[in-house]
Amino acid sequence: MLFQNHNNLKRQSGIFVHPLKRCVSNVKPDFYEPATLFINLNVHRCCFSISLGLLACLWEKLKIYRLAPPTLGMRGTNRFCILLMICLFLFKLPLAAQQSLSTAISAIDSVAVHQQKEHFESATIQYLSALSNGPHTQTDLELLDEEITLFTLLLTQDQADQLESLREESPQEAGQAIVRLWKSMDPTPVTNVNERLIEHRIRIHKARVNYFDPESSHGLDDRGLIYIKYGEPDQVLDRPFNINRGEIYEFVLDFYLNLYGGANVAMIASDITDNIIDSIYKVPFSTHLNIWIYNRLNTSQDNNLTFYFSEQKNDVFKQVKSIDDGYPIALYRPPRNLPFSPALPLQYITYQRLMHEDQIFMDTFNRLDFEIFESILPRSPYEWGVLANNFKANTNQLETRRQLQAPPENSSLEDLIPDIEINIHQYRSFNAQLQPILITFFESRPTAAFLQDLGLNNEPMMADSEDRDQILSLISQWYSLQQGIELYDVRQNQVGRIRDRPILQLEGDTRQPTITIADLPFIGEEASQVFYSKLLNNHPETVPSQPSLFPDELRGMGRAVVLQGEHLQTEEQGELLMSDLIFGYNRIEHDEVRFPFIIKHDHILPENENPVIHFELFGLERDPTGFAHFEIGYQFEPKRGFLSFLRQTSDLLSGTLEFTTSASHFRESLEFDNLPLSKGSYSLTWFVKDLIGGSELTRELEFKVEESDQFTITSN
Repeated sequence: MLFQNHNNLKRQSGIFVHPLKRCVSNVKPDFYEPATLFINLNVHRCCFSISLGLLACLWEKLKIYRLAPPTLGMRGTNRFCILLMICLFLFKLPLAAQQSLSTAISAIDSVAVHQQKEHFESATIQYLSALSNGPHTQTDLELLDEEITLFTLLLTQDQADQLESLREESPQEAGQAIVRLWKSMDPTPVTNVNERLIEHRIRIHKARVNYFDPESSHGLDDRGLIYIKYGEPDQVLDRPFNINRGEIYEFVLDFYLNLYGGANVAMIASDITDNIIDSIYKVPFSTHLNIWIYNRLNTSQDNNLTFYFSEQKNDVFKQVKSIDDGYPIALYRPPRNLPFSPALPLQYITYQRLMHEDQIFMDTFNRLDFEIFESILPRSPYEWGVLANNFKANTNQLETRRQLQAPPENSSLEDLIPDIEINIHQYRSFNAQLQPILITFFESRPTAAFLQDLGLNNEPMMADSEDRDQILSLISQWYSLQQGIELYDVRQNQVGRIRDRPILQLEGDTRQPTITIADLPFIGEEASQVFYSKLLNNHPETVPSQPSLFPDELRGMGRAVVLQGEHLQTEEQGELLMSDLIFGYNRIEHDEVRFPFIIKHDHILPENENPVIHFELFGLERDPTGFAHFEIGYQFEPKRGFLSFLRQTSDLLSGTLEFTTSASHFRESLEFDNLPLSKGSYSLTWFVKDLIGGSELTRELEFKVEESDQFTITSN
């Protein structure tokens, strides 16, 4: 059993802790794993062969009996019909198992475009199953290539390279890899619907409608590819940057007045302007530019994310690195009859027009304006040409850097559902078979999402009630919280999952979250653990804050991915093993509860409370009478700091305790009474010695003592 349930967890000391209601072995997988598909496919092929044999026999019977003549009798006819139904069913199985990728794509595209939520589940399963099965025909193989091309838009470069390499080696393994990656991107794990996949199919459809390019292999221009990655831009600047003689003349006039001055400047500026325009028209280029601006997609971005597209023909646009990159290279070369390259005034005028649209353009214009009109360095025509080229290269580099800072893809789904804060705390330990596990505390805080939804739907939910107790009863009737965990190995193969429906804890004065506790198997470093929490409102007359691809009853969602780190090392079989220490206070007497105290994952102890240390031992050796004997040593010591010499020696507390048990493993939560721990920081050294085998182990832990009025704990 991959996940162990703790059936002895109960509500205690104001903290709601409840047993996991279903272990992984009882949970139906959300989609077929590759190994399962392989087995099912072979079974279906076998069934297909059997079906053909049975149908052949039936055909002979039909020929002999001329469609079941009366001599068969009623019983014979019934048996014949039953046999026919069985054969037809068996004949259908291989068709379902080997369903084509084209059929699956058509199905998921249809339900996605029309947003038929009732069919999201079946379409998702059908699509992922078809990918896992691999292509069966040349058409499917071509469709898989197209799917990989569009899917790699959402991946990092390393992921895309690995998928392309896998495609060359084995198309079926490539399809299975896509399934695993889609599962890792699923905003609602442990459901059969992948809303991010549905959103992806919707974006593909809209891109093909709005950004069609018949000459490209995937039928999209460059805007369509960006749309699939990031969705609808926050701002679109559709600008036909036509050449304006007046603006060029004004630039040339300011240039000469600022740098040279003198008489006849206006006439000189007019002649140079005409020469610049003649040079520009000799090298025709597109002046229709689309600029897409996405607001910061993550906190690491210094600026908004910007993409530039230049029209080529027939409303087909090609991406360019920057505005400067949209001008032909020939315009950056200074002709003999001009003091600077024609590109320089184009750069200046373009950024001047855009400077109030986004901070990026304002900063770029200010840099260019300084180089041209504020710099005191005299430049030759060649050096002015170098300036325009260098400015273009610098702008291209900045835009490339901004795009590298952005995530590989962006989903608009995250902003549609209120967020649930999730905290994960894990402690290294072992199970009864001495296999490494992680004692996991999964905490959700759904209060903010609950209050937002309650404020929106207060009227329909509370229409028939004014009594406070009745209102609370209605809340518990309609609202519920689902929590789940999925575990993947380093290759993103799903290893196991678990679901829990804990009692919804709305923090209030208790400040206690809703908690799920589970023992997760340690798979290895870098194995992925996906935690999710969902707040549901099943009242039939309520609505979510805004429409989305998610189920209508979903009113809050949290998701976190935590990688497994290094576990405790075991060198010899049969050696003494000890878990990480779990720290808390306020122990209660309850033999059936694994953690009978308030756990403080932050290691902050309220003043005047007694610390509690939970530890678990494994691999204790027993004497001939069947008993194990071991010793616990502890030492509380204030951390040394400024004026630490003024502390009393009584602050240094240590001692030893001896234990005897009839089992080879032992767990206990020890409370230390009457410790004179004043406010400050402490270190705890925990020592264990097996008095039979002689093995020794040491653990260390640091904690703080703070004023108790900072904590408010209410017992229920």
